[in-house]
Amino acid sequence: TTTWSSVQSWLSTDKLPTPSLNASQPLPPHRQIIFRRLIRFYENFLLLSALTGGLSVGALQFSEFHPSTTSAARSAEALFTSSACSAVLAVMLAVMLNFRFEGYTKATRLDYGVAWTPLMLSLGILMRDME
Repeated sequence: TTTWSSVQSWLSTDKLPTPSLNASQPLPPHRQIIFRRLIRFYENFLLLSALTGGLSVGALQFSEFHPSTTSAARSAEALFTSSACSAVLAVMLAVMLNFRFEGYTKATRLDYGVAWTPLMLSLGILMRDME
């Protein structure tokens, strides 16, 4: 149990406790399998992001957005533009990470966390387009 005096002594020291989770630790074997599968499906994420970005840009060509007169049309225009920009960013990140992780045999926790970024952006695009 911690007492108030131990908390005060901990707060008075300049050293903060180091976290137990180290980003440079290698991944456990089951996470290595997920990491390899995730990298293998980057091409599918590229296609998905490019399609949703293209559909967003295509939707902006409708006559409702030229010029935007209502607030609903303006917000829809902003969401479509944001989806197109996020799709470009997701594609760019997926291509760069695909080159970076090419030939990796062992990955760290940091690599594993970074590898999920394009998928999260792609899912964000899809969720935004469904609104």
